Amino acid sequence: MVAGAYVYLSKLTAIGFGTTALPGFAIAASDNHGHINYLVAHLIALLCGALFTLAYGAFKSKRSTV
Repeated sequence: MVAGAYVYLSKLTAIGFGTTALPGFAIAASDNHGHINYLVAHLIALLCGALFTLAYGAFKSKRSTV
């Protein structure tokens, strides 16, 4: 959700349909620094996923001990 908002706000577009992640560099349009925005969006998604997982684990372990 956070990375999706970044993609929308940075106006990242693709020139075709295909797979994502590393092969996605081939279809990301280079307009508005598209390749950099593509990389930043993936880093945001990975970081948020890791942080939310850690926060959920901390909440869940604290709740199960009570």
